[in-house]
Amino acid sequence: MSLSDHLTYIFSSFHFLRPLWLLALPFIALLWYLVCRRNVREFRAPDQMAPHLVEALTVGTRGKAKWRPIDFAGLGLCFLCLAAAGPTWSLMQNPLLRDKAPLVMVVRMANSLNRTDLAPSRLQRLLQKTEDLSANRLGAKTALVVYAGTAHQVAPLTEDPRILKSFLQSLSPEIMPREGSDIEAALDMAQAVLAKEKTAGSIILFVDELSLTEQAVVAQSAAEQSIVVWQFATLSQVDVIDLPRSVPVVQVTATDHDLNAVTSAVKIAFNQALASSGQENWKDQGPLLAIPAMILLLLTFRRGWTTRFFVVPVLLVMLMAPDAAHAEGWKDWFLTPDQQGAIAFKNKEYDQAAKTFNDPMWRALSLSRLGKYTQAAEVYSGLPSTNAAVGEGIALLKSRQYRPAITAFAKALEREPDNAVAMHNLALAKAILEFVENARVAADTGEHTGVGADATVFDNKKALGSDTQIQNEQDGLHVNSVDQWMRTIQTNTADFLRNRFAQEATEQRQ
Repeated sequence: MSLSDHLTYIFSSFHFLRPLWLLALPFIALLWYLVCRRNVREFRAPDQMAPHLVEALTVGTRGKAKWRPIDFAGLGLCFLCLAAAGPTWSLMQNPLLRDKAPLVMVVRMANSLNRTDLAPSRLQRLLQKTEDLSANRLGAKTALVVYAGTAHQVAPLTEDPRILKSFLQSLSPEIMPREGSDIEAALDMAQAVLAKEKTAGSIILFVDELSLTEQAVVAQSAAEQSIVVWQFATLSQVDVIDLPRSVPVVQVTATDHDLNAVTSAVKIAFNQALASSGQENWKDQGPLLAIPAMILLLLTFRRGWTTRFFVVPVLLVMLMAPDAAHAEGWKDWFLTPDQQGAIAFKNKEYDQAAKTFNDPMWRALSLSRLGKYTQAAEVYSGLPSTNAAVGEGIALLKSRQYRPAITAFAKALEREPDNAVAMHNLALAKAILEFVENARVAADTGEHTGVGADATVFDNKKALGSDTQIQNEQDGLHVNSVDQWMRTIQTNTADFLRNRFAQEATEQRQ
């Protein structure tokens, strides 16, 4: 994502939270004009006065423009009005929402990926970048779809990059049942995956080449879903992909520049979707303008009428500014309690953040970061939202109050029956409770769980760090190193995908 794209996003998102304050600007300009007019005096020197004395006694000549205290006061007052209007161009995200969008990686498995214009090959570079992307998205959901002559979903949305890695390492054009490029089916499949999520998501299209027909399909799909194209080929080997400006095209690089550009594009699309859906609040950037305003107003403290005349409107603007902080300290002149709490939270000063925040959701999250899970659960319990009930359950779960946690997650599902986070944590809490109760019963009866017949036991105390031989008696398979073991797993996964794709292709024909 280029600098121009970032600036375009900022300018397109820029607006004022309280635009009525802008109506004060014409009155400030009128006040400045009246004061200047009142203090301008035409000085006519006598004909007998020497010219150099006339120049020394004349103030505000036309040939020299000088800043006066009235100018600093008027400009500072304008900055204060702009700050009170609440300029904004970025979102303040909900602490219980993921800061990354759900993502579907759509990979084209074409034979052209075996070309070596990118060392060691286009395919190896593509697989490397997909693994880097999935590892960079810890805590965010990512799915995988591949296509050639047919389209197939390899992995559903998952937060575990290890699951994706096991499949990514097995991808190759040879596992696809038919050659071709059914990009329309692949994009439709990816959109269907994202349609099940309540949070806006994006599609990253991994390709080396796109025909004009395929580019038209991508442009049409981008009108309904955010799409980023990641191209894996040297531009000298293929034609430039020409898509609308709304569809970023990122060229592969040897560094992480392309990875950062793709991540930035996905984040921008996520923020735009959240802004349009109203799930997030806009971050008030007004305090940034308060600093230059105060510097300008300090310059008006000179002997004369200017400071006395402007002190009344300046105080009125500062006192009437919305969301004025009531806590003690000089920061309250510039920042609201929630803004001060956000700074403390960012600096990992969670104790100060919990004391400063007015927003109960952020205060509860700060208490959780402090390890005060019981207090955090009490704050969450008084809030009516689904996210609050989920937060209450997580806090209770961390404080090992499993039954109340189950009740909290059940409450969240009553408020929002399809909430995936609540469903997952409810199942997790029930599983933990069952395990704890079974462990207690076993401890009371003196029973101990032994090693099962099918379990693998490693006894390598005398040769720590050396390769261990693992024997699977059923298959007669001997593996002498971790690398061989991993290659065996990859081969089995590739065979599994090849057979599954062939079966799905047959079903699609029928």
